[in-house]
Amino acid sequence: MKILILRFSSLGDITMATALPRLLRAKFPDSQIDMAVREDYHDLIEWNPHLTNKIYLSRGEGFKGLLRLTERIRDTKYDLIIDAHRSLRSMFICLATPGVEKVYFNKRTLKRLVLILFKINLFKEVDLQIVEYIKPLKKYGIEYDGAGTEVFIPDNIKDKVKSVLSSKIPSFRKKKLIGLVPSAQWPGKRWPSGSFDALAGMIVEKLNADVIMIGGKNDNFCADIAAKYKNVYSFAGQFSIAESAAAMAECDVVVANDTGMMHVAEAVGKDVIGIMGPTSYEFGCYPFRKTSRVVELDMWCRPCSKNGQGPCIRWGQRPCLNNITPEMVFKELREYLK
Repeated sequence: MKILILRFSSLGDITMATALPRLLRAKFPDSQIDMAVREDYHDLIEWNPHLTNKIYLSRGEGFKGLLRLTERIRDTKYDLIIDAHRSLRSMFICLATPGVEKVYFNKRTLKRLVLILFKINLFKEVDLQIVEYIKPLKKYGIEYDGAGTEVFIPDNIKDKVKSVLSSKIPSFRKKKLIGLVPSAQWPGKRWPSGSFDALAGMIVEKLNADVIMIGGKNDNFCADIAAKYKNVYSFAGQFSIAESAAAMAECDVVVANDTGMMHVAEAVGKDVIGIMGPTSYEFGCYPFRKTSRVVELDMWCRPCSKNGQGPCIRWGQRPCLNNITPEMVFKELREYLK
């Protein structure tokens, strides 16, 4: 068989789809199993041993790039296309490849919309998105194995990151190392930077641990926080996705916003303490590891957005995040470490 998985973006969604190659390889060991993602998420699948070919869609090529990709897919003559995205691009590819068997990820859009707008919960059963990706493959005898997600990092990148950490952190490997991910793609999912500042101070003072901060090139506040504390180190904007994953793999635990890097941390085998705001468990994007934890508030207005992009209905105050105190997160962290 020739099988293609389509999931172009984003960081967390592609990571949550990484169980698919493993399960397909176990069921069809001699098949060609390919996966297509957007080029800037290359690191999430490039070294995946379960995949035969990795296909990358350039973000800047637009419709011409999509046409070229569609032509390549036609020429390959796949037997099965798994649309794990259900976007306009993936649906175009599916429509443009008649005669190929297809299965589709159920986004549960209507139920999600009703819950957001009217606070009516129509979800009779709730499964994580990892499982939802797999459900359409049940007719092929494929079921979730419970092993979660996986992002593979080559040894040369691991060694490079260890070298960077050891050169910057004098007590590297001599103390516990706590990872902080204070950024998120959408502002609505960002716990205030001042709260992360206070949390970093508590960790250094009360846990005698080192702290590394992982973020993007625009997260300048990470450097400001690191400058205040002796044992806090910012690597915001300094690491690629793969290097960030390798850095989090060195941590004892990662405290993260509800963002893609939270899922990447779990995919490299680390427990997370997720700070959850405008979304809800029904959407399927919570941590999957049984020993990971979540800090959240039970509020009538949650969820108000599928991804934190929408406006806060409480006059923009975002109490679901802003009312989570550093003390609450620190308590969860300290109990975890015990």
